[in-house]
Amino acid sequence: MPDPPRRSAWHAASPLLLVAAALLAALWFLAAEHRIATRWGFPLDDSWIYATFARNVATGQGYSFNPGEHVAGATGPLYVFVLALLYQIFWDVVLPAKVVGILCLCATAVLTHRTMRRLAPESEAAPLVAGLSIALSPALVWAALSGMEIPLYVLLVTAGLWFYVRGQGIPAALCWAVGV
Repeated sequence: MPDPPRRSAWHAASPLLLVAAALLAALWFLAAEHRIATRWGFPLDDSWIYATFARNVATGQGYSFNPGEHVAGATGPLYVFVLALLYQIFWDVVLPAKVVGILCLCATAVLTHRTMRRLAPESEAAPLVAGLSIALSPALVWAALSGMEIPLYVLLVTAGLWFYVRGQGIPAALCWAVGV
């Protein structure tokens, strides 16, 4: 049996580097947001719709925008329930949603790195470049801080891909099904 390929110190440090890159990018965006708006918030009406649905679920008003009027106005029910749980814990969703978005971005970058490492085991650069392209993508960093379901969905898709390349079809399908 051949010896496994030697990995550099970069290989071992890559997940930490990816998390640090995602955190620095998020901090840069948060600083810009605070400079522009002077307080934390969400950039889209849809984010506030999710927050309202979550508050109503958390306070027993049901899956609704206006209490008592059940509508399908939030297209990501899983995310509504995640925000509702955060609301029950913190009685706020803005900062907790941003933290969850950042955590999802970090996890997605690391899983992308691991997936690429599985797909291109001979390359040291490809997994790092793939992970950094996620961690530093302006659209994904913005999405992580937007209060929308995008970072959770991207994490579930990426987790599905990670399971798939490892030959674990059932967990892959479960991740994709939950995401949808």
